[in-house]
Amino acid sequence: MRLGAFIVAGVLTAAAPNASASPAEPRFPATISEKLLQDLVTIGRVDASIPREPEAWLRWGGAPVEHQTSAMRAVVDALSAARPPIGVAAAILAIARVESGWNPYSRNPTSTACGLFQFIRATWASYDDSRDRCFDPKINASAGVKHLMGIYQTRVAPRIAPLTPITTEAERVAWTYRMLYGFHYHGEAVPEATDGGSLLTQSVADAGLPHLQRFFTILKKATAPVVRRARTPTRTARRVTTAHVQKKARAASTKRRT
Repeated sequence: MRLGAFIVAGVLTAAAPNASASPAEPRFPATISEKLLQDLVTIGRVDASIPREPEAWLRWGGAPVEHQTSAMRAVVDALSAARPPIGVAAAILAIARVESGWNPYSRNPTSTACGLFQFIRATWASYDDSRDRCFDPKINASAGVKHLMGIYQTRVAPRIAPLTPITTEAERVAWTYRMLYGFHYHGEAVPEATDGGSLLTQSVADAGLPHLQRFFTILKKATAPVVRRARTPTRTARRVTTAHVQKKARAASTKRRT
């Protein structure tokens, strides 16, 4: 089913008397542990040997793992500052992987796209006046998160909200990712971006779906509320209770004898 049909069905369902909203999705953590970062790196990194040819450093996934880790840290720091819902954060992480393979030096050989989020020249100019800084992972990550968050708030969230009563959490995360990628790839003015882009764009996005779900699973676990178990009585408390009962029993026995 196309997204347009999903939206129509969602609006009708949301208007029904028994329609109910899902709980608010947790936000990306304001600070993250080294373990969480390492978990994200483990599932997101591109396993590639150090390129032998200089040009290979400029292609998808061409950076060594330590450079990929630094790039992912830059995106994670930008997400911690923006604090989007974790489904949106998972989508942004998946898009960075699809676009550059976590290679901050990535250049598209057939366009002007550059850096982690593969900004074309015209879009990058709205964030920074230096093309060289497009290859700085921190600057590119900050611009990428800001850019995709803007698209999410104005283009994606209003289309996802009506779907809440009739879709699963996994479906909403997948649609968020597809629409974000479609708008990022085609631009917001292209009508087909609303449905996730062209067939070619959708096939590219499909390659990122397994990582999207893994990112989301890790973030969901990391942001789950801590369930505290009820405290059991201590041995001291049990001894006090037992002694108290025994004392009352002796008193009652003495009273009966008298």
